[in-house]
Amino acid sequence: MSEFNHILSARIDATKRLLSSTCFVCKTKKQAQTEIGALSVTSKMPCKSYSLPSRYCNTGSKLQTVDGSICQFCYGLSGRYAMLGTDNAMQRRYDIRQLMPATEWIANFVKAVTNENWFRWFDNGDLQSESMLLDILTVAHFLPSTRFWIPTKEYRIARQHKALVDTFDNVALRVSMPMINQIVKPSDTKRFGLTSTAFTDKPGLAFICPAYNSVEATCDSTGCRACWNKSVDTIGYPVHTRQKEKLLEVVGL
Repeated sequence: MSEFNHILSARIDATKRLLSSTCFVCKTKKQAQTEIGALSVTSKMPCKSYSLPSRYCNTGSKLQTVDGSICQFCYGLSGRYAMLGTDNAMQRRYDIRQLMPATEWIANFVKAVTNENWFRWFDNGDLQSESMLLDILTVAHFLPSTRFWIPTKEYRIARQHKALVDTFDNVALRVSMPMINQIVKPSDTKRFGLTSTAFTDKPGLAFICPAYNSVEATCDSTGCRACWNKSVDTIGYPVHTRQKEKLLEVVGL
């Protein structure tokens, strides 16, 4: 952890210098959002988010071939996410992330999310690397009033950096269980901290997300912010209605 603390400190110092430079002091929030490829808007979320193509998920792309995994029914490969305009937007964000210097990407993100109360990373896609997690934590450092939720299936990254993430009160790194109806065990919570699971009828002791009680329900209409709440250990997400019939037929759950 000490090595990554050092890297994080270096990122924070470099970002502070860039944010105080003339080119960033004068930059507007809208300009910064354009620089990072714009932000996502989803119907259920109470906030903006950030999405990348599912094809670049490191762990998720492997799970897509595993029967009974939630990634076998990845919503990011169908529906509006598969539409050309949406896919192009996600690809643009991915390309920008790959090409833009890390400090510039971080500083633009700080500008882009300033004064937002809530933010979700990866309404589609996932963490690309340890370096990306450190960049996200650097953004969180500069925006202590913004609550960040990071759902992920990058288990090694989450496990190895749990202690560092735990030092951020405004960051909820929530590890998603790979298999549908997988009950979260105490050992999972010990290894990863915050967790979630997708279920058809077996949520265990998980707090059940109310935003999927109906098509119309949202985080705002139900008054729920559990995903961002670090005191909620495990959240259960009902499998999306549009996926459930196919899932029951294919997997037999």
